Amino acid sequence: MDCPAISDLAALVEGGDVAAGLKAHVDDCDACQEALRSLQEEVLSLQIPLSEIWFREHISCPFGSVLADYRDQKLDPDAQEYVTFHVEELSCPHCQSRLEQGILEDSEEGRRSMRRSRERVGEATSVLLDELGQHPD
Repeated sequence: MDCPAISDLAALVEGGDVAAGLKAHVDDCDACQEALRSLQEEVLSLQIPLSEIWFREHISCPFGSVLADYRDQKLDPDAQEYVTFHVEELSCPHCQSRLEQGILEDSEEGRRSMRRSRERVGEATSVLLDELGQHPD
């Protein structure tokens, strides 16, 4: 038997059903075993740790209303404890930023700052759109 295609070896890596002859060949073939190890390493390098997905997608982050109640200490003790752990011990930058933004928005200075930021974003967007209109693809 000739060595199988990489796609056939990939089925072994994925744990799919493979023909008995293919499995027997790979078990006896040094080149296929090396290719299989290489594929397994590649698959492992592409996997994203679960904790990274939770962090990136903000799966464990409380809703904004919960953060506001946390800030104002209006949560029941268990919820307050969880949010404290999430924000302070885990140091979630997303929630820390949302809390800081909420605190800023509560002050007159914060509201002025937010208006200025929105105006700057609007101006920058306008300039960018003008430039894109002048330079068609």
